[in-house]
Amino acid sequence: MTAVLDEHTQFVDTAGSPVVGGNVYFGTAGADPKLNPISIFSDRALTVALANPQTTDALGRVTNKVWLDGKYSMRVTDSADVQIYQELDNGVDAASTAVVGLTSVAGANTITAVSGLSLTAYNDCQVFIFGTVSANTGAVTLNVDAVGAKAIVKNNDEPLENADFDADMKIEVIYNLANDNFEWANQKTGLDRDTTPQAAGPIDMNSHMDQWSKGADVASAAALPVLNDGNYFDVTGTTTITSIATFRIGTVIRLQFDGALTITHNAATLALLGSANITTVAGDVATFVQDGASLWRMVGLQREDGTSPFGPAFTSTGNTITSAGQLVLAHGLSAAPRRIFLYILCGTAELGYSIGDLLGPNNFEVNGSGNRGVSIVADATNITIRFGAATGSLSVLTKDTGLDNNITNTSWTLEVRAYP
Repeated sequence: MTAVLDEHTQFVDTAGSPVVGGNVYFGTAGADPKLNPISIFSDRALTVALANPQTTDALGRVTNKVWLDGKYSMRVTDSADVQIYQELDNGVDAASTAVVGLTSVAGANTITAVSGLSLTAYNDCQVFIFGTVSANTGAVTLNVDAVGAKAIVKNNDEPLENADFDADMKIEVIYNLANDNFEWANQKTGLDRDTTPQAAGPIDMNSHMDQWSKGADVASAAALPVLNDGNYFDVTGTTTITSIATFRIGTVIRLQFDGALTITHNAATLALLGSANITTVAGDVATFVQDGASLWRMVGLQREDGTSPFGPAFTSTGNTITSAGQLVLAHGLSAAPRRIFLYILCGTAELGYSIGDLLGPNNFEVNGSGNRGVSIVADATNITIRFGAATGSLSVLTKDTGLDNNITNTSWTLEVRAYP
């Protein structure tokens, strides 16, 4: 509410003489005030109405103090109602300058609220305060009086992220007309609250450790609900994981699994080592980097028992070695294996080797001369191996002399290991 005119305001004509018996019209901002009159009042509470227009006395003054709400247009005319002065844009929109407390707040990411002002549009620099009802889980919008949902941003232009808002927080936002969004005005800038502090250059730790925090345990779920309360998490349960809650690109997390579960490979959302599903055991630890807006990429996997992160995706043992023979093995993988290793297991002592000695990979001659060696062809279904046609299909270095010798096929068996 603004006092726009009091009884001491004097209107004069172009000659400097008081406007006697003239009219002062008040109307809608931006429109002809005579044709678009608005209500005016004699009291601050806007309860006692005045005539519009107001008439000027012998001194060129109106006899009442005039109060109205918000912006308005005004015209001054002489006693013949001929225009002397007109201004179509006066006053200040009360709703644009007041700090408006919102009520009936609902929603976590899509927030709606009521201002009590029956707004039809947001004004530049308009300020709203509201209390959150729950923590957010991603980007947030605010819609006041059903005017329209606008994004709430932090640090000028960044969307809110998971858990930026806690339940029962008091939030102050300012509408930015140029960006058509709400700026979070009272966000804490300390590292205890700012989830995305920005440095102007490299951070010198000054000979101190950069310590990660361990977040609360996370129950396994199809969409793993990791929060931003740390970078290291225990994952409980055995539910298959197909995606992980996202944060900023470049975020690093480490997950320790408390039980056996499957992590499902998806090149678009959860890219795993080897491009294949991984089954964990208790104590396995995996490291992920967020590589896109919705993509986590596994960059490390440490098995609890210290074995290869992948484990042999396919193993076949005890295969007979037959001169010129063909061995076809169905590997059961989702695609042709990228790495195939052959081993031979001694079953009858010879060439200095004892029963149980395992040679390979690369301890015997492959594709060698004299029709000895093997060829390996793999597709999405099978691994096909062809043995050399010589009586001893493979040659090895004698264990105690290092001399090249041919094996006796029946003294050895072939073991195949294939990895995605």
